[in-house]
Amino acid sequence: MRQNAVHFGAKYQVKCRKTHCALMLNAVHFGAKRKAKCCKIENDKHKNTLQWYKHNLLEPRKTWLEWAK
Repeated sequence: MRQNAVHFGAKYQVKCRKTHCALMLNAVHFGAKRKAKCCKIENDKHKNTLQWYKHNLLEPRKTWLEWAK
């Protein structure tokens, strides 16, 4: 019984992680189809929105390229 619990437990964790990753990718993929408004306000209220992640993480910035040189 112990072996089966460990064996099936590992499959469950992997399935959960794959599903979580797929949901995150779908959120970014489908969110990108909508128009994103650029918000210049820098506070915690806007940091966890899809627009913030798209603007700050997915789009390359000139400043990031300059720092890399």
